Amino acid sequence: MPSERPLPPEASVSPPPPSLSWWLLAAAFSPILLGMLAHAVRQPWAGYSLVFLALFVLELRRAPEGARRPVRGWAVLGVALVVELLLVGGGLTRAARPALALAALGMAWIQGRPGPRTVALLLWFVPVPSGLVSWASPALAALWGQAVAGLVQLVGSSAWFEVRHDGPILHLAHASLPLIPSDGGLPMAALLSGLAWYAGLRRAAPLPATLARAAAVAALAAPIQVVAIACAAAVADAGGPGRAVLDLAPWTIATTIGLVLACRAPRGRDAEPLSSAPA
Repeated sequence: MPSERPLPPEASVSPPPPSLSWWLLAAAFSPILLGMLAHAVRQPWAGYSLVFLALFVLELRRAPEGARRPVRGWAVLGVALVVELLLVGGGLTRAARPALALAALGMAWIQGRPGPRTVALLLWFVPVPSGLVSWASPALAALWGQAVAGLVQLVGSSAWFEVRHDGPILHLAHASLPLIPSDGGLPMAALLSGLAWYAGLRRAAPLPATLARAAAVAALAAPIQVVAIACAAAVADAGGPGRAVLDLAPWTIATTIGLVLACRAPRGRDAEPLSSAPA
């Protein structure tokens, strides 16, 4: 009787049920997920990041099954869990956020789906760090505020801009609009680049072209922020909630338009070219 040939290690390991595996992964990273939800509630400008979790789940359901790499996947997943445990246990929950994307990559290799380009959507699920926003954005927020003040004066209305100890503020004829670091546009730039990445993923665009388009689209954050501040100023001057409008309206409108444009083009034949690549 001929002897059976042993299966390669990568093919002999049966992965856990996909749905259960992803639910268990979400449970393991629940401190990070809950922390990010709380962050979006406290800082409405960070709510844009939740869009990319939804897009990842959507693409996960559509992703074709590819080659499994369980040995590599379990190793990466183990590293991600250790990083999360150490950082969350040390009170550094925000610093552990990138470990979620690393864990998703490990699970994707274990399951054989989705591909790395889909997993990369979770990088945008991590909001722009507040420290970076606070360091880089105040000067930009002041620049956009001064531009809006000049535009309002050009149309014959009263407006002036000042930088006080508690932050920049745009004064209008009947109200004032305080500006915060996120108004500088870094979160908007992150959102736009992520939407461009998603569009490239759907269309199976080459990676260099997708990266170049993401960088170019991110530059649109500057004029978008100027328009957003001008609109919020008009709302505030009319007695409306200008600050709330500026926190929520720009990224929700940009997301809606970006997704419409991304989904308008037909999906590429190989929308995740790396998902079934050989090991």
